[in-house]
Amino acid sequence: MYAIYTTGTPRCYTGPNFGADIETLAHDLIDEAGDRGSMLNDEGGDLEALFRMVYPLDESELDDDETNPPAPQVTPDLLIRAAAVIWDEHEKFIVVDDDYRGKVHATIAEVETEIRTRLGGEADDYNVGRIADASHTYVRSLSGYVDSTIAQDRFAKICEQCRYDD
Repeated sequence: MYAIYTTGTPRCYTGPNFGADIETLAHDLIDEAGDRGSMLNDEGGDLEALFRMVYPLDESELDDDETNPPAPQVTPDLLIRAAAVIWDEHEKFIVVDDDYRGKVHATIAEVETEIRTRLGGEADDYNVGRIADASHTYVRSLSGYVDSTIAQDRFAKICEQCRYDD
């Protein structure tokens, strides 16, 4: 499985994204970016071609001698460049993992079980259901909590907000 995510703190993060292959990953990255994906069109070149691979112009929008650009060769470098534009993030913080082995917990119940395991003996001090809801990451092709894509400090803040008052 492929994954793309950031280890930084981007201004407009729509990830993480997952895909069975790199082309699916590219499609999900652009599709989930919404209006920000159109920024790739403004970049021109292979980034515009990547955007048009997902959102081709309708034939009625093309001039007589104009065609949609051919789909580019999708590479990790191209995805990193695209994510940097969409997420407003520096490329050095973006990771494309072509052998992602993180477990995706697809239901809230699975997320709660995973978080109880993670919290250990302290789990009863927290509203684990609220933590699970706050930590659950929606991904178009998968829904789930993906442990490695939630920063430790962010998880700690979520837990602190969900601690039961003594």
